[in-house]
Amino acid sequence: MKNILFIDDDKNFLTCLEEGFGFYSDLNLVTAGNGEEAIEKVESREFDLVVTDLRMPLMDGFQLIEFLKNHYPHIPIIVVSALSDPETARKLKPFSVSMYIDKPVDLDEIVTGVTHVLNCDGAAGLRGDV
Repeated sequence: MKNILFIDDDKNFLTCLEEGFGFYSDLNLVTAGNGEEAIEKVESREFDLVVTDLRMPLMDGFQLIEFLKNHYPHIPIIVVSALSDPETARKLKPFSVSMYIDKPVDLDEIVTGVTHVLNCDGAAGLRGDV
């Protein structure tokens, strides 16, 4: 079973993801509402993949990605965000995120991205307009 941490401040979105991922017996989804909560979870258990939004309260996705790359560089990261502009791409480039998925997004697209990154050992490359 693969453990995936999904971070987003939209509780309804996380609830839908939890319900949807419940149909995949080989994927265990854990959720967090912001970067600080995500760090607590990463420090308390092993994760095979982190999927994060960028705009969140307390600690945004950029700060979280920087922390993860400095302390847990072996964990691949997928960004799921509506921020697909040149400035976002510039900020993400040094962190070598595995994939970028534009919002709005559906469950099938997220599951496809997650399984692709997990099967490629985190080396999927950027996707989307970033």
